[in-house]
Amino acid sequence: MLVKNFDLVIVGKSYLSVLLAMKLIKRGQKVLLLDDERVEIGTLFSDFFGPIEKKFIESWASDNAMESFSDIEKLLTPKPYSFVIENKRIRLGRTPSANFYELYRKLNSLLPLSNDEFTKHVGTEEARELFDSEFYKLTDRIGKSSYFFKSLQGLNIDGLLAMCPKGIVDLYNAFSKVVIKRENLSEKDLWFLKSFLVMTRGLFHKCVDSKLNETEAFHLLLCLLSPSYELDHEKALEEIIPVFENAGGIYKRCQLREWKFHNSKPWSVELSSYEGIVHPEKIVFIGGDLTQMPVTLNERGKTLKDICVEWHIEGLPDPLLGERIFFSRVDKMGTDIPLWCADVEEGKLNFKVFSLYEKGSKISFIKDHLRQSLKEDLSLLYPEVGSFRIREKISYGKELWPYDLMRTDKRSWFPKKVSLFDGSRPGVNEKLKNVHYFGPRRQTPLGLLSSLMDLNEMQQFI
Repeated sequence: MLVKNFDLVIVGKSYLSVLLAMKLIKRGQKVLLLDDERVEIGTLFSDFFGPIEKKFIESWASDNAMESFSDIEKLLTPKPYSFVIENKRIRLGRTPSANFYELYRKLNSLLPLSNDEFTKHVGTEEARELFDSEFYKLTDRIGKSSYFFKSLQGLNIDGLLAMCPKGIVDLYNAFSKVVIKRENLSEKDLWFLKSFLVMTRGLFHKCVDSKLNETEAFHLLLCLLSPSYELDHEKALEEIIPVFENAGGIYKRCQLREWKFHNSKPWSVELSSYEGIVHPEKIVFIGGDLTQMPVTLNERGKTLKDICVEWHIEGLPDPLLGERIFFSRVDKMGTDIPLWCADVEEGKLNFKVFSLYEKGSKISFIKDHLRQSLKEDLSLLYPEVGSFRIREKISYGKELWPYDLMRTDKRSWFPKKVSLFDGSRPGVNEKLKNVHYFGPRRQTPLGLLSSLMDLNEMQQFI
């Protein structure tokens, strides 16, 4: 790499970084992409999604000469999942009609439809095929339209409902009466609903919160009805990084070691590779937690961070083999560990335990409590958990979710402004210019979809 001067340095180990980089190269900018493993965004955030996000990414790729990424299907694996709350297990992530059937059967209080209405939508094979076909057409329209919207303002409930077939509108009207208006709910049902929303919004909106507006409720319903996929992230990067390099971008797998500023603007960045120092006009971080970087953020809200717990278990029963499970209980609401998810593999459980994270938090402080809590929860799925012989690995992961469970104000529909400060010099708290952040701390309202829209909108100002 002989070039030393760049319009932009993007720091982040994610396909999202490449999407942004290609957009800016198309505008004639010189872009250096640093694959720094300390700046990752979390696989649940970026790699676990449905058909709306799939269509959005394909539209982005097609519009920016990324042909190998415009057919993302080959990089996706179907990934069904289950929500477990109390004694209910809701299996989703399959076809829209199958998901509808499961929600109606297990959580009828969330979809208060008559038997006649239910039968009309999915009661026959012909009805199920029609429901699935109309649903996929809708998600394709929303995904493609969302890419071409100029801002998040374009994504509103009136516009979304105008795209919908009548059947989906009817479902939304029934769903919204429960999740927004909280009509005809007993005290027990209300607490169950709050627990369900905390878990589902955590997964789909990357925000642990039981309050939502109409657009958020509509998007949540579509997510619950959608099939789910998991992106092969490494293979995706193998596909699109050569496209980025052929377009004139420079990609380096190395760390940002040090930086210097002049008048609060980037002056130089030292890389851990042999190239040494480069001079960017602007810097963009795309990731979750930036605590390992020479920068601090003004965002001080409560967040959940995932603790990755790997349990190797001799003789693990296999009825849940291959499943992804999201677990919570009503009595976990408001606690430091409100939910967790686990991938069940042969002889192994891979947990992401979402725990309240504050500066100075250490796993050693909660390790014993966390282990005991997991065993108590797992007893609902594996009654014999007390006899398991477990070998354990544990570390912090890359997920980061805002934790606004106790808020009383309305969430802003627009992304939160995140200011960055120079953290490389002790005693200096200098607000930086031309240094930007994209990721969960922006608190976009619809998870990955609105984060993609945020990235697409803000690229014109970078």
